Amino acid sequence: MSLTLLTLTGDRPHQFALCEKYVARFNARFDEWIVIDDGEIPTKCTRGQRVIRLQPGKGAADSFQTNLHAGLSAVQSPNVVFIEDDDWYHNWYLAWVEQQLHNHMLVGEAPSIYFNLEHRLIRNMGNRAHASLCQTACRTNLARQALKHSRGTAFDMELWGMSVPRSLSQTSQPFVVGMKGHLTGRKG
Repeated sequence: MSLTLLTLTGDRPHQFALCEKYVARFNARFDEWIVIDDGEIPTKCTRGQRVIRLQPGKGAADSFQTNLHAGLSAVQSPNVVFIEDDDWYHNWYLAWVEQQLHNHMLVGEAPSIYFNLEHRLIRNMGNRAHASLCQTACRTNLARQALKHSRGTAFDMELWGMSVPRSLSQTSQPFVVGMKGHLTGRKG
């Protein structure tokens, strides 16, 4: 199956270095990893990613939308996997996504689990109807369609609001944990 990983980043070198380690452990292949970088300082990419540099200086919502547009325009494979730069990924995550995408246009994991590094707290978000973007993959054309209606940073909600064949799995052990409260790097 043809898969492209898409990561939006900027001025988060510590988080991105960890992201590269998590992706390197994946037990499935992908065709390309596209990184959209709008940081003041270029992100150091060491895993053969295709990097698209954008102008820095936008607010969080504008940065997200601009980067997402650029990223989805660059994706050439029929499937896109959103890999956020500041989250933890299990080594079997991509293999699981690939399996789910064989029969569904939109796949994800629920509930979302977040860990706050600063306060050392874990939180189960309790969501059962949608997945966070960090734990979402879909057909590229579906993502592009959702982007036409998306505003701000709630693109995941736009995707999961679409009526398409989907798989929202509740796994016994999470494949993705959202990491919040990083003490370094740009917020958001």
